Amino acid sequence: MAAVLLVLALLGTAISPGWAQREASLRQLQGALQKNPNDPSLHYLLGVKYQNEGQDSKALAAYQKAVSLNPRYAEALLGLGTVKAAQGDLDGAIKALKKAVQSDPKNKEARTWLSVVYGRQGLALLQQGHAAEAAKVLQLATANNPNDTVAFNNLGVAFAKLGDLDLAAQAFQKAIKADPANDGAHFNLGCTYLQSGDKTQALNQYAALTTLGSGYGGELFALMSYPKGYPVDTPYSPPQWGQSTPYKPLPATELPSSPKIADVLRKTPDMQIPAYESSMPGGELPGSQLK
Repeated sequence: MAAVLLVLALLGTAISPGWAQREASLRQLQGALQKNPNDPSLHYLLGVKYQNEGQDSKALAAYQKAVSLNPRYAEALLGLGTVKAAQGDLDGAIKALKKAVQSDPKNKEARTWLSVVYGRQGLALLQQGHAAEAAKVLQLATANNPNDTVAFNNLGVAFAKLGDLDLAAQAFQKAIKADPANDGAHFNLGCTYLQSGDKTQALNQYAALTTLGSGYGGELFALMSYPKGYPVDTPYSPPQWGQSTPYKPLPATELPSSPKIADVLRKTPDMQIPAYESSMPGGELPGSQLK
């Protein structure tokens, strides 16, 4: 329910005409439609009104009517796509949003929503173990929004799972470029460098994580410190690969001593394959992409 409310709030600021929200009441719109039943813009505005009130089923019907009257009505197609996304119909949402972009290639909201929905679909495929399919879908997400840090991060995870560490590193770097505070991408990039044997670059990502004050800094350093597994008496208790149980990381602001770094660099080549972080907060659509 929280995700749906978030979608509606963002939608209201993104595509809803101001007068439809502030002046025209539902009764007025219905009255106008009785006089002009074939006016697609009135059906679209009715859909906006219903969606703002949380009546998605009625909003869906109104948008569908608007599109039936004008198949190239980009705003109505966008509204249709966002409702379908909120209802979990990702395939239907993508179909509507692709048509919205085709009808109005300059519509940034439509492209952003298309990226978001592709991102959700890619994440689902990734979580189901279909890394190759996930990579293809996530590339569509980033093509529509080159600033989608979530999609780039998950694309990097997909490439890492496919064994292509170069492409994985490139994707994580793009995620960080889009959002330098994306600590999950910094952590993933550090793990990728560890796997490829670039210990210096891995330490650079640790330094970036300490600057951000992220707990991932401690976990990354723990991976570097105990490449063959965590001994019983270690102060670190990170989760098992792919899990998210609580752990006690090295404080992110605590820089290791020179002897400790030397010891880490010596041990690193034998490290195990680390886990990668590839989830959206709360499973919600990332609202930051719609600002």
